[in-house]
Amino acid sequence: MALAASVDRYEATEQAIALAADELMRVVMDGRSASIVALNDGALTARGHLSQAHGRYQGTRSALRAYTVELVDFHAAANAAIDRDHAACSASSSAHQDLTDAAHHARSAAMNPQDQATIDHWEVQVYLSRHRCDAADDAMAIAQAEYQKATETLEQAAQRAIGCIEASFDGTNDGRMDRLKNALVSVASVLSSLANWVTDFFKAAFEAVMEAIAIVVAAVLVAIAVVALIALMIVVLAYTLVVLVEVLALVLTTLAVLLLAGVTAYRVASELGFDDLTRIRLVLAALAIACPPLGYFILSRITNELMKPAPEVKKLDPVDLVDAKKWAAHEQLEATVPDTLGDFLAQAGAVDTIGGDAQTVVDIAKIVHEDGSVSWIVTLPSTEDWVIPSDAGAVNDLDADLLLLALPELQSQYEKAVLDAMAQAGIGDGEPVLVTGWSLGGIMAGHLAEKGAGGYDYAGVVVAGAPIDHMNISADIPLVQVKHMTDPVHRADLIDDPTDQGSHINLWDGDRSGIGLDYKTDMMGHTAIQYRQTLEEHVTADESINDAFRDFYVVDDPSHTGQPTIEHTQYAFSE
Repeated sequence: MALAASVDRYEATEQAIALAADELMRVVMDGRSASIVALNDGALTARGHLSQAHGRYQGTRSALRAYTVELVDFHAAANAAIDRDHAACSASSSAHQDLTDAAHHARSAAMNPQDQATIDHWEVQVYLSRHRCDAADDAMAIAQAEYQKATETLEQAAQRAIGCIEASFDGTNDGRMDRLKNALVSVASVLSSLANWVTDFFKAAFEAVMEAIAIVVAAVLVAIAVVALIALMIVVLAYTLVVLVEVLALVLTTLAVLLLAGVTAYRVASELGFDDLTRIRLVLAALAIACPPLGYFILSRITNELMKPAPEVKKLDPVDLVDAKKWAAHEQLEATVPDTLGDFLAQAGAVDTIGGDAQTVVDIAKIVHEDGSVSWIVTLPSTEDWVIPSDAGAVNDLDADLLLLALPELQSQYEKAVLDAMAQAGIGDGEPVLVTGWSLGGIMAGHLAEKGAGGYDYAGVVVAGAPIDHMNISADIPLVQVKHMTDPVHRADLIDDPTDQGSHINLWDGDRSGIGLDYKTDMMGHTAIQYRQTLEEHVTADESINDAFRDFYVVDDPSHTGQPTIEHTQYAFSE
């Protein structure tokens, strides 16, 4: 703006000089007297000098006007280059930070070689971040080159302006002092422009250097933090490994002591000829003595179970089943019309799902046959509440397991509630009852049949994965027990493979199946679904297994005109 104003002043001066020269010429041309002739000679000389001055000013003004245009173009190009340089610097800083983060994640992912997808993801992010860094650096270089080019263009314009000014002065120069003065003016102008360029350049360079220093400092701090974090992780990992080794050693030592105590008690009880229940109690006592915390836990759970009142038993309201999975299991149970043994275990899996660990649900199905006779199926759930870390509320819990195995003469909450539900269902005297369940449900089924609990006519037991071989269930009651080779649960009574006795039969998978069944291994073979599969495979191979349980199937008898019916009712209760 200052240079443009100076050019305007040059133009005004030039116009004044031209006007003065024209006025002198008019005077010369209009003069008539002798005195005027003398004056005219002086005026012509003065006009000559004015013309020389006008030429100088005109040349200078034209050169500076052209240089002003070049200067405006320079500022536009330079400012654009500076803006692009700043943007590229910012992008470079962000890209380098992203590269540091991606490299850190890639190193962390590489520590888990099984998760190849995560490793590939972070390797791609490292590649992309490095590409963005290179692109940002290239953009910075291009912006600086454009600034340099604009500077060179401005320098060339300055040189052209200086040449034009010198040419205009050389054409009208009449003395060394004029040339010296003009040279000094040109040098001063160049030096002023050079000073302004140097100031702008070093200001931008200083800002770029400061940004670069900030990036380097940030990168160093991040690197230090990463190294410190890695060092901390190594220390924590080492300490954790030490603790794990110590815990593992303690666990292995405890297990070895428990194994030795249990085996010793088992052999002593066997040598002394104790019955199966007494042997179980002696082994539990030996384990409690060998590991006092375990003994305290067992005793506290049994005491807790005995001190609680009998649960309140109510019919289950399906409206309360807001969970979709529970509702689907309830619908499946309601639609079940058993005509083979596998259907009983399907019902056992359903009551597990409906009840969960918050409440216990049993299903009592009333079958009215075509001849008017009535029979009942009581389906009992397995262990759903393990009371660790807290007691969730269902009575089919670990406490019931301990009491049924160690002190079956004492009634658990589970047993009290089941008998209450059977009474509410209206099971009549002499009406046959089949009890079924798996795991804890099977233990409870065998226990009820062994005791004849509630005075009911127990006429069938179908269980799976349940330690009931030590129970003295009447030989008159048909019993099918399904077992898996890999399942340790049904061996909790310390009996592995009792022989079949009359109507009591054991059905196995694997080598003991006798029909070439595969081993069931999900959850060590302890699942309701796989037990049902094993039972159905045996029935397919020998349908006569069904024969002892005909009273509990809903089958149309062609010899009768009536229609058999089944009605499922669920009862719910909790602690």
